[in-house]
Amino acid sequence: MTFLPIVERELRVAARRPGTYRTRWFAAMGTMAVWLALFAANRRASPAELNKTLFVALGVLALAFCLLAGIFLTADCLSEEKREGTMGLLFLTDLRGYDVVLGKLMATSVNSVYGLLAMLPVLALPLLMGGVTAGEYWRVALVLAATLFLSLSLGMFVSATVRKARQAMAGTLLGLVVIAGLPPTLRWLGYVVFHTWPPGVVVWPSPACAFGAALDVPYRGVNGALDFWMSLQTVVWLSLGLLVVAAVWLPRAWPGKGGGAGGSDATVNPSDRDPGFGVRGRAGPQQSLDDEPYLWLASRTRCLGMPAGVLLATLVLVWLCFLTVSVARDSGKEAFVVCLFAAYALHQVGKYLAAVEATRQLSEDRRSGALELLLMTPLAEAQILGGQKKALRRRSHSLQMVLLLVNLCMCLAALTFPRHLEMGTTDQALFLELFLGGILALFADFKALQTVGMWMALRARRHHRAVLGTLGRVMLVPWVGIFLWVFLMVTDAFRPSEDELGVVFAVWFMAGILTDLVVNAKARAGLGRGLRYWVAGAEPRNRRYLRAPEPLAPVVVNA
Repeated sequence: MTFLPIVERELRVAARRPGTYRTRWFAAMGTMAVWLALFAANRRASPAELNKTLFVALGVLALAFCLLAGIFLTADCLSEEKREGTMGLLFLTDLRGYDVVLGKLMATSVNSVYGLLAMLPVLALPLLMGGVTAGEYWRVALVLAATLFLSLSLGMFVSATVRKARQAMAGTLLGLVVIAGLPPTLRWLGYVVFHTWPPGVVVWPSPACAFGAALDVPYRGVNGALDFWMSLQTVVWLSLGLLVVAAVWLPRAWPGKGGGAGGSDATVNPSDRDPGFGVRGRAGPQQSLDDEPYLWLASRTRCLGMPAGVLLATLVLVWLCFLTVSVARDSGKEAFVVCLFAAYALHQVGKYLAAVEATRQLSEDRRSGALELLLMTPLAEAQILGGQKKALRRRSHSLQMVLLLVNLCMCLAALTFPRHLEMGTTDQALFLELFLGGILALFADFKALQTVGMWMALRARRHHRAVLGTLGRVMLVPWVGIFLWVFLMVTDAFRPSEDELGVVFAVWFMAGILTDLVVNAKARAGLGRGLRYWVAGAEPRNRRYLRAPEPLAPVVVNA
């Protein structure tokens, strides 16, 4: 038998796939475009300082790419096989667990590895122009490779232990937050409370801390080299351990709950149902089933699984700890800044979960064929879309209220404890604008994520692609804006006054809300073409009979 046969097959398939070459090309061109934009935006700093800042900025982007790769590439690869019932067929042969795990790892990670390899030459441009040493470049390259390995391995581990797509993606994100974000957060909390840095061993598992230790200034400090190499080794050994556990666990766990060859994610276990959720109106559940059957279908499962709930609870606890420290101490400015970043992270995670939930139901029904069966019933398309939108509103209500409460608490802290936070009247006005504008952006983003998510669920072939497309269309403009603003502030290329800073915040919120309105209108127009149009357009030609004549007027989609 050939050694690692699935690995060999998947590498041959990937070598012939056009997307493999397109991914590499777009990664290189995108990184080059970001480098040119950042280089043109800053002309005040010296060449050495500018190149060093560009190197760090591009390194941070590459680090984020490596961290998020596991969520969208490997988190659902094994769980999808278990849902479709094909995992058992693999184990009817003489394949071992490591054959399947390594084969799936190769199949899903080729594009991400090529993307990282395409970024590294652009990352080396500051090295050629001066300001960055060769040792610093290679240390950062090692950290990026180890971070990508960790993210992909964590996705494989989570995918081997769960069945549902949203649980796999949320569990991978939870693992990344715990491994990459929690150690530096705990170290900062120890410094804020006790005014002394905890030992470096606390942050060794974090790739973000390994990235910081790879830079020249920390590396040449006291214990800097030791912290870097120990952190890098910890990340690599942790990644290998996750892969080994996944390979050992997979042959024993693939049947899962309600397993069997016909297992499907669309089948809901009794433990996953939420009998008190959403579908019970004043007239009782039976009337809701008769009047709005798709609302009942989309509301059968819990709105948040255990990984997503633990993730949100962890972030809320971190935010609450720093907020309490900031208002309880006489000088809580540093703790309030960390609290601000924790609140922003909480908002972004909440919007990510909203995108996952918005794309889940239609994506599952489309892949399982349930949507085709529904289109053959007397149920109108407007009823299906309306029921899905109503279910999404009900599911996201609690999450939106939590995020709203976070912003209101921040506003209350800025108004009640200005002395503890070292704020003047102008600072209070700026923070109030930031928090209240965040509330407006919160509701606008959620509305856009729900509509665009439904549209992308009909267009994308995979659930993770639908989630990625939804986030890219709705959140890319705000993310690019805050990245450019932080970069320009760090390089002293843009130092606005307090009045100008208020204008910057207003423009940022207006750009985000305008983007929401545009993509929301585009998604409504896309959904207005009808479900049959999207289902038939993605199927083989022998199923073109499902395509219905386009109506003279688009299907009405509730805003």
